[in-house]
Amino acid sequence: MLKIVKWFRSLARSNTRLLLVALLSLFLFAQASDPSKCAAQGSCPEPAAYGRQPYPDELVDAFERAGTNRLGDNGPDLPRIWKGYPPSQAKLVAPYVPCILLKAIGYTESTGWKQFNADYGQYGYTVISSDCGYGIMQITSGMGGGAGFEPNRVAAEPAYNIGTGALFLIQKWNGLDYYVGDNNPHVVEDWYYAVWAYNEGYVGPYNNPNRNCPDSNPDCGTAWNPFRPPFDGTQPRRWYPYQELVWGYAANPPAYLGSPFWQAASLTLPPSQSITDPPPTHIDTPQPSHGSCSVVYLPAVLKNYPPCAQPIQNGDFEAGPAYWTLGGLTAISTNTPHSGSYSAWLGGYNNANDTLYQTITIPSTGPTGQPVVNARLSYYWYMSTEETSTLNDYDYLRVRIRNTYGSTLREVERVTNRSTKDAWVYSSFDVSEFIGQTVQIYFQATTDGSFKSSFFIDDVSLYACEGG
Repeated sequence: MLKIVKWFRSLARSNTRLLLVALLSLFLFAQASDPSKCAAQGSCPEPAAYGRQPYPDELVDAFERAGTNRLGDNGPDLPRIWKGYPPSQAKLVAPYVPCILLKAIGYTESTGWKQFNADYGQYGYTVISSDCGYGIMQITSGMGGGAGFEPNRVAAEPAYNIGTGALFLIQKWNGLDYYVGDNNPHVVEDWYYAVWAYNEGYVGPYNNPNRNCPDSNPDCGTAWNPFRPPFDGTQPRRWYPYQELVWGYAANPPAYLGSPFWQAASLTLPPSQSITDPPPTHIDTPQPSHGSCSVVYLPAVLKNYPPCAQPIQNGDFEAGPAYWTLGGLTAISTNTPHSGSYSAWLGGYNNANDTLYQTITIPSTGPTGQPVVNARLSYYWYMSTEETSTLNDYDYLRVRIRNTYGSTLREVERVTNRSTKDAWVYSSFDVSEFIGQTVQIYFQATTDGSFKSSFFIDDVSLYACEGG
């Protein structure tokens, strides 16, 4: 410390003005290095948080869970989403946002998926833009509170920030009077208008792909030209509407240390000439169309994954009991659907012994004639109970793979009155050992003589996928 003091005294004797400039520069640098004191303490409603910036591969799971409504307590509550066109025939189904869109939007909003102003693995303050956008998904609206999510968690938690982005996208989808194709949230291309509105707030003129090049753009010879090349991440972003940036990043993922942030997906844009001014309220789904997230969520024909067969029929019970064999007092009910209008209801009375099964053949050859290399059974279950014991199991839902003679080959899950209650739970299991076999997908609910439990099943699927 004494040497530093002597150095400053020497500097002051030789050049007092230089000393003042140096001290002022140090002060300004100290102020500017703390984002909580420059961005969020001004006009922005929520202070910056201090946290660790995750590596890209640490964030992939959060994007996948947010898109499939599996963040739980790590994200905000997501509303059910409209599915179907025309609107008079639409129904509310389980929340869903294509994961590829969340990932590409996250990168479009915050290069590098940065939640904090820090290198990967290091600590810093929340990224806050000049218009008060927070973190990876650049959440702006509702950060003053009262919008159905927690602003402090948007600033502090990367997963919660991503989940709030999913919330906003669903709100845009549900609130727009613009539709693509069958208005199917599982088809990425059907989100064209919702992605447009995520950036602009509504389907307005700014992101219309056929608008005139703005006077402020010095590159009007190329920008907003109807013959411009697709965005691939190398051109100036100001040349393109927001949704074309997202589509472009989806097909051209960035990489960190040689590993891409996500698997490239060449999404299809609608023909630019079909987007008039004002835009049409309904356009066809651009082809080819795509799906996203894991193979267990989407029909194989919609995916950028190896082709899959789906031998289970009527897994959502929207066709009533068709293809299923019901035993006991099992019912197809409108009481507690996970998606659509129906689910299967087992139990709900004392001394129940209710069954539900479908006999299927898990193919050994896939849709393109190549060998099937993996098979996965997935479904949602819901349990409600009058039982109060936290120590003993009295009522059961057993999920089994049986042969055609009724012998159990494997019990994949056992749910009891002590399991998660009053909430839909997603279950998924590898059943590849049964490839090439004819089996029963078998559900059985049993209850004792008091304090009833009900078990509901919905959205049963089994994907048998080729290699690739």
